[in-house]
Amino acid sequence: MIAKMKTITVIGLNSDRKEVMELLQKSSSVEFTETEKDDGLNSIDVSDRIMQFERYLTATEQALSILEEFVPKKTGLFSVRKPASSAKYSMKPDEAKTMGDLVLKIINAQKKMVENKAEIGRLNGKIAAIMPWKALDVPSNFGGTDKTETALYFLPGEHNEQEISEILGDTESKLYYEIVSADKDATRVFFLFLKKDKEDAERALRESGFIPPTFGLSSKTPNKKISQIKETIKELENDIKQQQAFILNSAKRREEIELFYDHLVLRRDKYQDLEKLKKTDTTFILNGYVPEYRASHIEKLLTKHTSAYVEFGDIPDDEEAPVLFRNNGFSKPVEGITSTYSMPGKTDIDPNGIMAFFYYLFFGMMFSDAGYGLLLALGAGYLGFFAKAEASTKNSMRMFCYCGISTTFWGFMYGSFFGNAIPVVGNLFFGADWVLKPIWLDPVQEPLMLLIFSIGIGLLQIIIGLILKFYVLWRSGEKLSALFDVGFWLLVLTGISVLALGLVTGGIVTTIGTYMAITGAVGLVLTQGRSSKNIIGKLFGGILSLYDITSYVSDALSYSRLMALGLATGVIAQVINTMGSLAGGGPVGAILFIVVFVAGHAMNFAINCLGAYVHTNRLQYVEFFSKFYEGGGRAFTPLKMNTKYFEFTEE
Repeated sequence: MIAKMKTITVIGLNSDRKEVMELLQKSSSVEFTETEKDDGLNSIDVSDRIMQFERYLTATEQALSILEEFVPKKTGLFSVRKPASSAKYSMKPDEAKTMGDLVLKIINAQKKMVENKAEIGRLNGKIAAIMPWKALDVPSNFGGTDKTETALYFLPGEHNEQEISEILGDTESKLYYEIVSADKDATRVFFLFLKKDKEDAERALRESGFIPPTFGLSSKTPNKKISQIKETIKELENDIKQQQAFILNSAKRREEIELFYDHLVLRRDKYQDLEKLKKTDTTFILNGYVPEYRASHIEKLLTKHTSAYVEFGDIPDDEEAPVLFRNNGFSKPVEGITSTYSMPGKTDIDPNGIMAFFYYLFFGMMFSDAGYGLLLALGAGYLGFFAKAEASTKNSMRMFCYCGISTTFWGFMYGSFFGNAIPVVGNLFFGADWVLKPIWLDPVQEPLMLLIFSIGIGLLQIIIGLILKFYVLWRSGEKLSALFDVGFWLLVLTGISVLALGLVTGGIVTTIGTYMAITGAVGLVLTQGRSSKNIIGKLFGGILSLYDITSYVSDALSYSRLMALGLATGVIAQVINTMGSLAGGGPVGAILFIVVFVAGHAMNFAINCLGAYVHTNRLQYVEFFSKFYEGGGRAFTPLKMNTKYFEFTEE
């Protein structure tokens, strides 16, 4: 069902504002709305604070990501928030500052490590550039004497003195040179020439293909420069180790940082709703929505701990209230399926109760193996009812548990337990004639009967969808639309269903179905063109409306997937068992059977479970919801303890 909503107005002193906000946040029961502008009331501008919280949240998330990179956190299959006393709900300013400083230090440490590693890479590149000049016994920026100058050049490729002499040609007489090193990449040369010949010498060297080195010249010899760079690299490596040690040590305070993150989220959310309040110099007023069943609790909570005045009211007819589901344990697990599609609109009813029955039914018919169903029911049941998990996870697992129970039921109805594993194992390894007879029918032997049943059960869901549409229209005052647009189609479809049943059973059932279908069709012809202004338009509009029967037939045929997927699951399972039994009995055959059985059925389980889930959703969204459900509603989003790492409790 959909919880009835009330409006809530809270008026209090500014001195109570903080406590009121925290009480409402802990209760998770009130959705704040913008308070209408009024004389004497001012908005509370907290945009700067919200931006500050956002910055700290981003930084804290980054710091936690850094810790996770260095010290991965061990987690189970499903993450569960750690319990924390409500006394930790608010951090003291000095505690928050300490954690904020720690977060920034972690980020800076990681940043420093990245910068140091980049610098080490640059310095190693510099060493690689200088290393070929290591044999040079003078500083690389040695300028020469009063009358001479020096220069370093390299020539691509490996060359000896004779080759260089030939390359220099007549210029050689003006130069003194020594080969510092030579390899296949380049030949590196130290040149000495008179200052008066500098311009001619440099031009001649460039024209001969000589190139100046790419590294910066130094006042130290290349060998000493390399040693100096290596010392710098060592210092940077030591600094990296120190920063890494700091991060590893900070990982011991991960829970404190996570608590700080949740603290920031709670404060940001509170300040975001604080912007919706209005105030005077001494008082404040807030408006919002609250579920009716929580109204009394909220009133007692606020009046007990504060001097605030609380007032509740009915929601105006022209106002769209937020939607909150309140269902029992059977239908609550499928609320996520509905909300994923769309929340109910203003005139909608809660579809979860009726949908849950069909959802579990259809999933079981499509998965349709008792062995698979037991595995799904036991695994999902443990996670949904006994394991520690978040509420949303538990709901999903409970849904699959119920789907598993339905699958087990239909598996026995079809006589499928890991396909035909029971007779295969009995015959192959024990020489026994074990049989698991279907309680109802064997889909492989009687696919037509299963197809008829699948379409019939689908037609039933379509008819129920139309009944719900009739109820929605009638409740909203559109009684003629309910009778003419839905009622007559109900007669047609129900009549066709009864007629089809009569073809099997015979007797008066056939006559009843025929008259129902004809009455409905005549009613549609007479009423569906009522919006036209002339008699011809009214007549043709009514006649053409009968064409919509093709849409209903198409929808009904869509339910043939109940037969198709159910048949596929069983047939694939039988093929797997046949493949596993190819080696016969005996030890080798047993090993092969076990390997093929486990691998094959695991794959079949995964593929067909996913297929059943997808197609069950499709039948609800496309075939069922389209008959009565408008959607477009807005989910109830109260101010709450929207934490990520800790769950605050009163204990």
